[in-house]
Amino acid sequence: MNDFIQMRQIAVILARRWWLIVLSVALSTATGFVISRNLPPIYEATSTLLVGQSIQAANLDSGDLQIGEQLAVTYAEVGLRQPVLKGVVETLELDRSWQQLRKQVRITPINGTQLLEITVEATSPAEARIIADEIARQMILLSPAQTPSEAEAESRLFLEERLASLRLRIDNGQLRIEELEGEMANLRTAAALAAYQTEINSLEQMITGWEGNYAQLLTLLESSSTANYLAVMETAEANPEPVRPRVGLNTLLAGSLGMVLALGAIILREYTDDTLKTTDDLQQELGLTPLGAVSQIRVKGYQGKLLSSLSPFSATSEAFNVIRSNIRFASENTLPGVILITSPGISEGKSLTAANLGLAMARSGLNTVIVDADLRQPAQHLIFEISNVMGVAELLRSTELKLEGYLSRTGVDSLKLINSGETPPNPSELLGSEQMELLLARLVDEFEVVIMDCPPVLTGADAAVLSNRVDAVIMVVQAGRTRRHEARRSLAILQQAGATVLGAVLNRASRGSLNYHYMFTGGAIGQDGDMPAPYIKRLRKWNLGKLGMRGSAKGNFNGRHGTEPVSDTGGQGNSADE
Repeated sequence: MNDFIQMRQIAVILARRWWLIVLSVALSTATGFVISRNLPPIYEATSTLLVGQSIQAANLDSGDLQIGEQLAVTYAEVGLRQPVLKGVVETLELDRSWQQLRKQVRITPINGTQLLEITVEATSPAEARIIADEIARQMILLSPAQTPSEAEAESRLFLEERLASLRLRIDNGQLRIEELEGEMANLRTAAALAAYQTEINSLEQMITGWEGNYAQLLTLLESSSTANYLAVMETAEANPEPVRPRVGLNTLLAGSLGMVLALGAIILREYTDDTLKTTDDLQQELGLTPLGAVSQIRVKGYQGKLLSSLSPFSATSEAFNVIRSNIRFASENTLPGVILITSPGISEGKSLTAANLGLAMARSGLNTVIVDADLRQPAQHLIFEISNVMGVAELLRSTELKLEGYLSRTGVDSLKLINSGETPPNPSELLGSEQMELLLARLVDEFEVVIMDCPPVLTGADAAVLSNRVDAVIMVVQAGRTRRHEARRSLAILQQAGATVLGAVLNRASRGSLNYHYMFTGGAIGQDGDMPAPYIKRLRKWNLGKLGMRGSAKGNFNGRHGTEPVSDTGGQGNSADE
């Protein structure tokens, strides 16, 4: 099962980066094709040499054969050395050195034989053939058997003459014996027969001696041939078709190389990337319960990203409905009174997550207040487009906790907002004061849900100071941005402060990793996360109540009132950017 999951993860990674694979293969293939087509054509010619004279000998000697094979290996090395190649360069007047010529030559002994193959590559068939033949000639010139001495030549001539004389005598002797045997048939006296028989016996003895001498001289003549002998077996023949470049093969190899490099780069990048990407990472790396995942919505400004600007049927609404339900389940089916929203670092989407979660709570009929406790870089007044003159900083510095004048309207009846106010010089001290405890107690008395937008954990002590004064902490993690070690460090700081970390929300999750509610599958979601009108009509026709739809949306959502989908699983929506 683990192996299957690992392979599935790799498949998802490759599917997400398919464009890089296609681009790399296309560029590599095109590059390989262009380079191969522009390379000069290379032609090849091959000549064959025979080492020794075994094919000319009547009686083969295994020793000569073995010596010939060994000499073939030696001559293969000799042919690539300076004496031979330099002689070729000088004879043919080539415009290159013998070292450069050596790169064009390949001399190979054929296993089990006395044959040598001389292969030459050149830019034309004629040049390859001429060089191969000249290399063979230069090697033959170095062969000691090609320049026999005068004494050896005279000895060989004498042996050949003696063999011819003995062969003539043997032939004449045989003829004389046949004549004598024919004449004996006409003889009548015993004395005449005895004389003829004596002559025949004498001739036979002489022929036997001549034959013995002939055999000895023939053996001596054959033994005078040497195994250290080179001869051209085949003259060079050039292939009219170029052997290189092989455009098709080079193009295929270049494309394959491009694919391998792309796959390697993708896998290397993924395995060296220590950012959190999926809800599985939240559970496996941090041990946190994934409360939901929100994908990115490409809209400028905060207003287009708020639930109040989207249909209750949008994917964003569904995502925060799921987060709201999972908060209830994680809190043993009750909503915590005070929920702190924070993140490991800046710009990971905590402020917009807090705003949309407050809207989701208010949509479900809960009396909710959002408290902007980020006294360093507040964002709630920008999200809801409200003045930030009076807020949390002023409340905490006042002697009386009167909420009148500090609660701002958000456009939703069940949702109020307390801004951060002017930035104080001592945010941590204010947030850790007794006045803060009194403010939280007052808010819990007047509201069912209190959502606090808190500074990131790693930017200061504010989050740690507040975390043990609230009922639950939710960490917002941005997919592909938040690093594992930063998230672990943030979690350790919160746990050390005694916080109850309820879970985490994955922001800007990739759409490939989202599991939408069943009603949002099959192409039912529009480009901006809204359900098309025909699908809404079909839902109304089928009776929304049968699909688990309940409740009326509180307030005016862009002038639209409607029912709200409630789902406990799946459902992720658009980005909660900070």
